[in-house]
Amino acid sequence: MAFGRPDRYSAVVQVLKVEELLKLGSNTSYRPKLWHLRISDGQNDIYTLSAGVFVPLMIELGELIAGDVIQVTGYQQGVPMGSNRSVVRIVEYVWLRRETVILGTPSNLKMDLHPDLGHGMLERTHLSAGYLAQDTNPPPPIVKASSTSVGWYTVYARGLEAGDEMTADPAPGPPAVPIPDGPRQTVNGVPLIKIAQINEDRDEFVVFARVFEIGPVRELDAAGGTKVERVMAILHDRSGEVALVAFGNNVPKVYRIDQASVNISDPQYKRVPHTYQLQVDKDTVIQEIPDSGLLPMIYFNFNPIVDVERMRINATCDVLAVVARETPSIIGTTLVRKGGDERTVSRRKELWLVDDSAVLVRFTAFDDYANMFEGMQEHVVALKNVLVDFRDGPCLKTQSGKTMVYFDDSNPTHAKLKAWWISPQNERQLWRSLTGSFSADGFPHGSMIMPNETSTIKHADDNKFGLKGEVTFCVVAKFEFRAMREDYIYMGCPFEDCNKKTDAAQLVNGVYICGICRQSYLAPAPKYRLNVKIFDPTGSHWINIFNGAASRLLNASASDMLRWRRGTHEQMHIYRWRFDEAEKLRFRMVIKATADRWGREHNKPSWVGIHMEEVPET
Repeated sequence: MAFGRPDRYSAVVQVLKVEELLKLGSNTSYRPKLWHLRISDGQNDIYTLSAGVFVPLMIELGELIAGDVIQVTGYQQGVPMGSNRSVVRIVEYVWLRRETVILGTPSNLKMDLHPDLGHGMLERTHLSAGYLAQDTNPPPPIVKASSTSVGWYTVYARGLEAGDEMTADPAPGPPAVPIPDGPRQTVNGVPLIKIAQINEDRDEFVVFARVFEIGPVRELDAAGGTKVERVMAILHDRSGEVALVAFGNNVPKVYRIDQASVNISDPQYKRVPHTYQLQVDKDTVIQEIPDSGLLPMIYFNFNPIVDVERMRINATCDVLAVVARETPSIIGTTLVRKGGDERTVSRRKELWLVDDSAVLVRFTAFDDYANMFEGMQEHVVALKNVLVDFRDGPCLKTQSGKTMVYFDDSNPTHAKLKAWWISPQNERQLWRSLTGSFSADGFPHGSMIMPNETSTIKHADDNKFGLKGEVTFCVVAKFEFRAMREDYIYMGCPFEDCNKKTDAAQLVNGVYICGICRQSYLAPAPKYRLNVKIFDPTGSHWINIFNGAASRLLNASASDMLRWRRGTHEQMHIYRWRFDEAEKLRFRMVIKATADRWGREHNKPSWVGIHMEEVPET
């Protein structure tokens, strides 16, 4: 609630304190009154505000007091103007019960937004060491997060309402580069400037730039029903990048550009962070000049990962990060669904990246890019032209033919980031993640994710979590196993991230070809699929637990469990004992709920348990 960007959620919290918020200085009441609530989830406590009409009314009527346990079903999160602190406003809740003691042992959760946008723990001092051919602009001044467009958004447990889609303004571009004092360079009497110094105030200037990319020529509709050709290019020098647009007959390695028009770059089509773009017109002179070697072949405009959260979907950015976690590749295939429609799935590899802003982001490398990351966990990577996407939160992905991947352990900049990664200053307990979703087996380590919001089984059932779209949430519950069910273990694809059941039709010339990941194997392997009942004081629900999560839950592989189940009486006892021990314990379970589109529970929420942590009995 304090920092994440969930699109659906619910949370059970206890109210620790209710107090009126008074005006500073005069110590008088606001009209209508504003209320401070201090709430706790048993581990952390934060101050929140009341919002809307319902919550303040319940407070004034005495229906919401300290000690109450409530289910928050709607909240707003944002940053007030002039503050650098995240604030939560409770909009909707369901009253559960009243307690006379504080539940758990909560400690105050720090809600300051650190590091600020554009900043990391190394403060960009490492960038100049390994990228000598480009200027390293100083980090932007530390400002209030609210003035860098951390907007308010509203979240409901039932899902986003129409018109309530979460939006964020684009992150600010690099700071303007001032013209140094002293004599200015000129070309034929025209000022020679850097790309970072381009703005609308300049009537006449010259830039020396390298053409990094030229897009295809496109035909656009023009006045009078005619067509006009347009081409876009990306130019850079030592100071930055800028887009160049040319129309019609003006469509032209290192160039001199003279007399181009300057326009504000449309954020919707922006490819580089420059505020402005150049437009070629009849007076523009574009002249190829000899390559002196002074301009970099590639210009990296590195964005701290903390900035990605503020970027629009499909924005392009550059990232310098450590590959914190690598998962096995999933090989692409063409799936034929019921009804005959086909869907092509690209080969992909899911990775988690972290940089010195202490923020993780999920990164998906598709097709040939996936091969580049094999065995590169804990290496530093420079990424050029990756796309911002949104899957349960902001994430990054490659774009075919445009993304560039650069590994170089000997690069001093990369070495400095790697040194931060392995140093005691790297306080991993303070990391946060921009995404909180999981796959059945390829989940990030527990230290890499923000805690998912905790719900009761009844509330999740009543609100049909997963029916509108994928929802990740938590419940605290116990298991009820049927240990001797034959279908708890099946034979399937042996690769870790694939749970496809082996079909005899997949056997070709003595080799199995998996229909999902397209890997070949000589023999199938035992895999778990536990269809079990979970229950808490409010109700029960059936969930599926696949191989990775089940192995961690029972602390035994499916191969060992199958051998024990088929073995001696003593081995059978070990098999049953694993389930009996798990039944005695209470777990905080991460659940991924989706609508069942093809199974027996057609168009009903289907729950998959993807991570379990033991919770001591209170």
